[in-house]
Amino acid sequence: MKKVVFMMVPLIWLAGCSEAPAERDLPTAVRPAKLYTLQAFDQAREYRLFARIANRETIDLKFEVAGQLAALPIREGEKIKRGDLIAELDASEHKLALDRANASLTLARQEHQRLEKLHAKGILSTAALDEAKTRHQLLRIGVAEAREVLKDCVILAPFDALIVRRFKPVHSAVIAGDAVVRLTRADTIELLADVPEKLVTKIHKNGISRAYARFSANPDSAWPVTLIEQNAEVNPATLTYETRFALDRIPQWNPLQGMTAQISLALPSLAQQLLAPTAALQTDVDGSFFVWVTSPPDYRVAKRPVKVGTPSSGMLPITLGLAVGETVVAAGGSALRAGQQIRPVDVSSTHNND
Repeated sequence: MKKVVFMMVPLIWLAGCSEAPAERDLPTAVRPAKLYTLQAFDQAREYRLFARIANRETIDLKFEVAGQLAALPIREGEKIKRGDLIAELDASEHKLALDRANASLTLARQEHQRLEKLHAKGILSTAALDEAKTRHQLLRIGVAEAREVLKDCVILAPFDALIVRRFKPVHSAVIAGDAVVRLTRADTIELLADVPEKLVTKIHKNGISRAYARFSANPDSAWPVTLIEQNAEVNPATLTYETRFALDRIPQWNPLQGMTAQISLALPSLAQQLLAPTAALQTDVDGSFFVWVTSPPDYRVAKRPVKVGTPSSGMLPITLGLAVGETVVAAGGSALRAGQQIRPVDVSSTHNND
């Protein structure tokens, strides 16, 4: 039995001797590691709003005279240019009325000229000449009115427009004031959203750092928007303020009036946060968190306890333990030991916080 014990002691001693050099060499082994230099970023908070397309310049075009609709060369959903023909009435009667007014004006002008000559010779009284002059002026006004009526038989596009809806078919009877077509501007897309009063106050105080919209009809694309106006009167039912946004550029797929979208608003905050890569975070034996901090020229690592926030997009908010400008091991930290020297393979000091 004593021989067995005597034989095991050297084995244990040999095993201990074989592990000691490896442990002594660990801190001196140079390992490659990715590094990250900490910076402070604005801590923007994002809000989401439900919105719908509703251009301000959406108007119903009407005839100011009655008649039969002779031409309506447009289609719903079509884009037209400023000055293009939208609708035209049968103007036969109005043309005849203008001809009659011109003929009466010609007779009155000739009569006025004849009476002026008689008045110059002393044959005609001044009162009779004034009466002829007044009649001539009234008939000239009548001609102008007939021209305006004829002009009102045609509706032209007031701007580059999108035809939203046609209210009348061709050859139908039109009463003065009846809406014939609804159109909106083709060179702008505006979104209408109800903004809560608390958010209104924050927008007025700090402004908007980023805003974009995603349409329900095309959710894969985001379109930058700009706030253009806000109603100054609250909706008593919802305690919200009607707010209008405009797309910075027009989508190619032609959004239509009434389509819905979600607007995302990012508001700047006075507070800033430190961000580090999520992979830089290590867990100690007691469950606490730490990171490896290093610096040139020797790039030896030191354990630094930290407190963290909620990670987002691969980055981790550091709430306690680090400062701006410090460099941490961004990847490969699980194999490191305190005091170990590393070889930087990548140093990153920028981060896209979108």
